[in-house]
Amino acid sequence: MAVGDIYRISCDCSTNNRAWSFGFYIKEVTDVETGDGLTVAEACDWNFTAKVRELLSTDSRLESWHAAKRYLGHNPAGRKYITTGTGLSTGDALSNDNCLYIGLRQTYTDAAHNGGFYVSGQSQSVQAASKWDDTYLTDKVKPFTDVLSDNFSAQYPYTGTWRLVIISKTMMPWLEPLGTVMNVTGAAANNRVMTQSRRRQKVKGFS
Repeated sequence: MAVGDIYRISCDCSTNNRAWSFGFYIKEVTDVETGDGLTVAEACDWNFTAKVRELLSTDSRLESWHAAKRYLGHNPAGRKYITTGTGLSTGDALSNDNCLYIGLRQTYTDAAHNGGFYVSGQSQSVQAASKWDDTYLTDKVKPFTDVLSDNFSAQYPYTGTWRLVIISKTMMPWLEPLGTVMNVTGAAANNRVMTQSRRRQKVKGFS
């Protein structure tokens, strides 16, 4: 691995045994001397799994983290299967069409080039009248969004760090072969329950 390498991350989940996922991109900040996609997937587990579980209903599960290198070059993709991934929010799950939208921000250019992703699998008990409860947003969602703009580290015995990035296809000229890559400088959840079609949910990550 080398500084500047970009990986696409997929967090693979299920609700009542129906699969869904969300995804984002990360860029290597400091060298990870050894390892491959599995090293990245294990780092995602180590840094994010506990916080994602807080977002999900007990009818939902975080099944695995999948990391695939997109630039520079290629190395073996890796998947880390999660043994304890059951959601921690009590109550029956909402339909997978209902989602929490998390917006990703950057300071490189205007907000039209920001990114984001949808997370399904919430409990019916954490929303009312198509809005998320303030307590859910403050106590469960904010701890997750707060870490999305921080560097996160490889799991021991590896060393090295990554950070989330936005890859814009519309910000011209492209600064990398994949698009214009911009560091995520903040993240926040929309307080409304958003709708994501079943067809779109089968796409890994966001466009």
